[in-house]
Amino acid sequence: MCGIHGFTWDNREAIDRMIKVSNSRGPDGNGFYKDNTITLGHNLLAITESAKSSAQPWHITENKILCFNGEIYNYKEIKSKLEKLGHFFKTDGDTEVLAKGLLEWGNSCIDKLDGMFAISLYDKSTRTLTLTRDSSGTKPLYWAKDKRGVSFSSSLKSILTLGYSRKLDKLGYKLYDAFGYLPGPKTLIKGINKLYPGQCIEFNVDNGSIINDRRIDFTYKTKLIDSVDHSEFRSAVSESVKNCIMGKRQIGLYLSGGLDSNMILHELVKYKNKPKTFTTRFETANNHKDKTNDDADVALEVSKIYNTEHTELLITTDDFLDVIDECALALEEPRHNKNTPAYYLLNRELARQGIVVTLSGDGGDEVLTGYDRHYDYINNTCNDLSDYWPLFQHGVKKDEDIIEYIKSWFPISNFTKDILNNQLYLESLLFLPEDYLIRNDKLGMHFSMEARFPFTTNSFKKYALSIPSKLKYNEKYMKALARNSYKELLPSSVINKKKSGWSLSKHLLVNKKIQNEYIIPTLSEDYYKEINPVYEKDGKYRNFPVDGRYKTSYVKVMNFKTWAKNFKITM
Repeated sequence: MCGIHGFTWDNREAIDRMIKVSNSRGPDGNGFYKDNTITLGHNLLAITESAKSSAQPWHITENKILCFNGEIYNYKEIKSKLEKLGHFFKTDGDTEVLAKGLLEWGNSCIDKLDGMFAISLYDKSTRTLTLTRDSSGTKPLYWAKDKRGVSFSSSLKSILTLGYSRKLDKLGYKLYDAFGYLPGPKTLIKGINKLYPGQCIEFNVDNGSIINDRRIDFTYKTKLIDSVDHSEFRSAVSESVKNCIMGKRQIGLYLSGGLDSNMILHELVKYKNKPKTFTTRFETANNHKDKTNDDADVALEVSKIYNTEHTELLITTDDFLDVIDECALALEEPRHNKNTPAYYLLNRELARQGIVVTLSGDGGDEVLTGYDRHYDYINNTCNDLSDYWPLFQHGVKKDEDIIEYIKSWFPISNFTKDILNNQLYLESLLFLPEDYLIRNDKLGMHFSMEARFPFTTNSFKKYALSIPSKLKYNEKYMKALARNSYKELLPSSVINKKKSGWSLSKHLLVNKKIQNEYIIPTLSEDYYKEINPVYEKDGKYRNFPVDGRYKTSYVKVMNFKTWAKNFKITM
């Protein structure tokens, strides 16, 4: 839902540009507010209410102006509390509830929210601007500061319209080179920051100084229990799915052969008679089957069992090549994932079919266990943050700059004695938001769709992280608790399927056309020479062996160079 923008100076033309660039984030309307101190803008994607009822910026009072992007899943519960305190409501949506919650409780209201959001609150009386990002990091929010003042936006492209330099941030690139994404507050562009998951910053609008910089309250405690009731677990999943389908717009589910999306589907049919489901099938050599399409095969089987309106989108070589640049522009920051053009194509297909809200299983692996690496933490001892994955991968553990950067914002105080749960929590704040969730937000909003993730709601995360990790896996499977809870309900092809990952076919990645039109040209020294100094070592350009093979080590470089070219990044 929506895009929010603003800056602490007066310029109507500049806010109009920011709104226009982010039109796909909110095609149902836009609005602005300005005075001599601040200018605010909003793109509206109306989901829970009509465009007229949820128009923003929202005047809470004459002195408090709200811009909000996202959904508050527990807004009805908050509304009930506010009504008991004497508040009356003119609408049935969450924006008015958030506004009156902020009026009643001030910024502490944010700690009561269970949802995905980016919020800006301008208070004339205190001369402050407060920016907040939800504790799962589902919604992005960028900010910058220069001699003009402070600016912010849901979109990197929009904030760049304010004329900031497009110079590469050296620490940002070091983080990208290490991880393949950027955790925490850094971006790849010098001077432009993003709020880390759960961050809440209060600025003085007169001089741009930070008055308060805190984290939204999110704590969990591992319970001292020896078993988990399977019906209780299913109820927790069901309630989170129910919360994530709030609104009046068409919903679509990304359905794979994996357990997470199938658990969501099982619960979704309780609330939607015939949901729409979507998956991809990848082009393979001579149309022969290979394991690449195992997920598609299982998804097709399940869709028939649950009688969904199922769409399979075939991803071909030409499809992939056609959208590489479009995908880089939509994503706004590079990731190391080789599949993003395919994600882009699937998002486009959902939008073509009228979908406005999407559901996916992202986040399940990060709170319920799901990766083979999680076995490493069963009997492990971790004495420091750097002992956890991914902080020790690829030599990162030896890089003090990166370790100190992560420690500067990651809430290690939330760690418990359960080492594996600590690992899960770390993953939920590093790569989950900045690789998976924001990817879905950016690609979805490019086509005016809002992405929602039932396994990342505060209520479900706290519940899942409260379960001792030893109850979540067995010798054969990670996510054993989830499998056992649904083993009598989901088909055996889902329950017994080992994690394979949603990925492009080997045929597509290594065929001659991909080699000649994408891999070799992009890795060459002649491709966007402005960024070549990044790959210099000892005064010489670090040549990549461009033999046409689609290696994992190449993907990170190719995606970065494609992004740098499209965003005109300089050194």
